[in-house]
Amino acid sequence: MKDSNARFAFEADSWESTIDECFELKEVHRQKGDAIFRRVLQELRIGALSAQSIALLRATESNDLSGYDIEPTRLHSTNRSVDYINVQRLKQLPGESTLFAARDQGSADHLKKLEHHASTVVELKIDAQVLLVKNIDAKSGLVNGVRGKVVSFDKGSTETLPRVKFLVTMQGGETYVERVIKREDFTVELGGKCLASRSQLPIKLAWALTIHKSQGMTINLLEADVQDCFDAGQCYVALSRATALSRLKIKGFNPTRCVKVSQRVLNWYESLRSRQPAAPGCASTAQGTQLSRAEQNRQAALRRLQERSKANEHGMVKKPKTS
Repeated sequence: MKDSNARFAFEADSWESTIDECFELKEVHRQKGDAIFRRVLQELRIGALSAQSIALLRATESNDLSGYDIEPTRLHSTNRSVDYINVQRLKQLPGESTLFAARDQGSADHLKKLEHHASTVVELKIDAQVLLVKNIDAKSGLVNGVRGKVVSFDKGSTETLPRVKFLVTMQGGETYVERVIKREDFTVELGGKCLASRSQLPIKLAWALTIHKSQGMTINLLEADVQDCFDAGQCYVALSRATALSRLKIKGFNPTRCVKVSQRVLNWYESLRSRQPAAPGCASTAQGTQLSRAEQNRQAALRRLQERSKANEHGMVKKPKTS
C-alpha cells in the first residue's frame, strides 16, 4: 500500500500497474421503477442530501409494509442486534429445529472467508423466514436476496431438505415460487486452484441481517435501522438494498449522525471523472458534476440542519402567522 493509512484498493501500489482502465457504471437496475428514489440515493451516495430528499426518507417511517406472507427484512449495523432478533424469532416458532451442518474441505483460515456466503450451521423450522444467498435459478426469480418461508421438510435421496415458498419479482409483477433447497458448493479459489470448499444450503435466517452482509442483495420489503451506522457509506448500502421508497421503512434516520462519506473516495471519483493524475492508470467514459461542489452542498445542508436543531432547542423558531 502507498501509506499506513491506506484502506481502499485504488490506494494500493499495484493499482497503477494492474488497472489499465476504469469505468463508472451509471445505469440503475434495482430501483428502475422509482426515479425519485434513484435521485435520492445518488445524493445519499455522495453525502449531499437536499431538504426534500431528507423529508422523503424520514416519511418512510410511516410506511405500512404488512399484508404479505413474507415480513420485511430488518437491517441493522451490528451482528449483536441481528443475532438476537433471529434467535428470538426462531425460538418463538413451535416444534423442533432441523440442523444442516456444512460439509467442508480445506484449511480453517480459508473456510473463514466463506462464512459471509454460507453458514457453518443452518438452523430451520417450519415458518422460518429465510433469504437466498446465491443465485440458483435466475429465470424463476430465485436470486441472491430473495426471501421466503420454510413450508415443509421433504425427504430426499440422501437427506431431508427444506421446501421454501419465495416471494419473487418478475416482469409481470410479484408471485410466489416454491422450491426444495438443495446444497450448493461455495469455494475459495486462487489462480484457478480451489483452496477450500463448503457444501451448504444457500439460505440463512432473514428476519434480520447486518448491513454488511446485505451488500449486493435486492430486498423487496425492507426495514432499515440506521441510527447506529458507524462507517462511511453504510447508510447508503442499507437503503440502496430497497427497490422503491414505498417498499422501505427507515428507523432512526438522522442525517447529521448516520450519513457518512469518505472524502478520500469522493476525491478519487472527482479525479477519475476529470481524468486527473490523482487516479493513476485510469480513464473514465463517465461525465458528471464535480464532487467538490457536492461536498460543499452537503456541508451547507448539514449546517442548516444543525442551526435549525439549535434554534428548536432554545425556542427560537418563529411560528407561522395565522390569519
